[in-house]
Amino acid sequence: MRMAVDSLTVVGLGSGLFAATLGLIYWRFSGAMTFLYSNARIQARSKYLVGEAKLDSLIEAKSLSEFENSLQDSEYAEFLEGEKSLRSLHSKIEKGFIESVLELKRTSPEKLAPVFDAYLMFWEAKVLKTFYRMRFIQAQGAAQPEIDEQIVFPVGAVTGAMIKHLSETKTVADMRVVLSTTPYGGVFEKDYGNIEEFEVALDNVVYSNFVAMVKKLKVHDAEHIIRIFNTKFDTLNLLVLLKCEARDIDEDKRKRLLIGNNTPLFARADKLIHAKGVADLVELCRGTEYHKPLEAALQEYGKDKSLTHFEMELYKHHKKSVLDQELYHVQGPYPIFSYLTRKELEQRNLFVVSKGIESGFTPKEMRELVI
Repeated sequence: MRMAVDSLTVVGLGSGLFAATLGLIYWRFSGAMTFLYSNARIQARSKYLVGEAKLDSLIEAKSLSEFENSLQDSEYAEFLEGEKSLRSLHSKIEKGFIESVLELKRTSPEKLAPVFDAYLMFWEAKVLKTFYRMRFIQAQGAAQPEIDEQIVFPVGAVTGAMIKHLSETKTVADMRVVLSTTPYGGVFEKDYGNIEEFEVALDNVVYSNFVAMVKKLKVHDAEHIIRIFNTKFDTLNLLVLLKCEARDIDEDKRKRLLIGNNTPLFARADKLIHAKGVADLVELCRGTEYHKPLEAALQEYGKDKSLTHFEMELYKHHKKSVLDQELYHVQGPYPIFSYLTRKELEQRNLFVVSKGIESGFTPKEMRELVI
C-alpha cells in the first residue's frame, strides 16, 4: 500500500514538473507564436532576395535597360516599367521596398503595427531632409530648386497632402509651421548652422521614437531588435568620424554629428572625437565589436586612402551580426527586422550597381562595392 502511495506521489510530482516545463516553454515562446504566419511569409519572400548569382548578372549588365530586364523575375518587376533615368529607377526600387514594409505590417500581428509605423519614420525623415536641404540652400542665396517628384513620395505619416504643403513652403520657417503638430515639430524649433546638424537631430528623434515604441509595447526579443538598429547607427557614426578625420573637421563639431544611440561605442564618443588620425581612431575602438572590421579596412586604406574600405567592412559586419542572431531567434518579430535589414542592404547594392553601370564602372570595380 505504501509503495502504491509513493508511486502516485512520484507520478504527481512528474506531472507537476511536466506542466511547469510546458508553462515555462509557453511563457518563453508565447510572444513568438502570433508571428507564425508573418514568418512563413518572410521565408517565402526571402527566396526572391537578390542572391549572388542574380547580383552577378546585374553587374554584367551593359545598360540600365539591361539591368532592369535582369530584375523582371524579382519582386521589383512590378515597379520597374521602362525606367531610363537613374534617379527614377532608384525611386521605383525604394517604393518597392516601402511596399514590402507595408505588406509585412498587414500580415503581422496588429500589436506590432505601431513599431512598423515607427520604422517607416526612417523613410519619412528622408523626405523631410530633401525639403529641408532645398530650403536651407535657398536661404543661403541660391535660386529656389525644383522639388523632384521622383524622389519625394508619400511614406507613412508623410502623406500626399503633407508633401503638397511642404512643396508650397518657401523657407525653413514655413516648414516649421507645416510640421509643428507632428513628432518632428521639436526638431524645427531650433536653427542649425549646417544641414548635417539638422539631419542628425532628425535621426535622433526617429531613432529614439523607434526604441521607445519597441520597449513600450514589450515586443518579444525587443533587446535583440534594438541591437539591429544600434549596430546600424554605430556603423553610421563610425563612418562620420572617419570622414571627420579625413577632412580634418574641428573636434568640437564632431560629437554634434553623431547619433546618440546609447551603445558601448557611443559611450566612447568623447575619446573618439579627439582621435589623431584614422589609425588612432581604429585603435580607440579596440575592445569593441567594430575593431576587427576596422583593422581589416585600415590595411587596405593604407594603400589608396579610400574610406570605402571602412564602409564595406562595417556593413559586412552589420549584416553578419544580424544574420548570426537570426539563428537563435527564428520565431517572433526578429526575423521580420532581420529580413528588412537584408532588404535595405539589397537596395544599397542595387543602387551601387545601377550607378556603376551609368558611370562606366567595370564589373570588377562594382563587385568590390557590393555587400
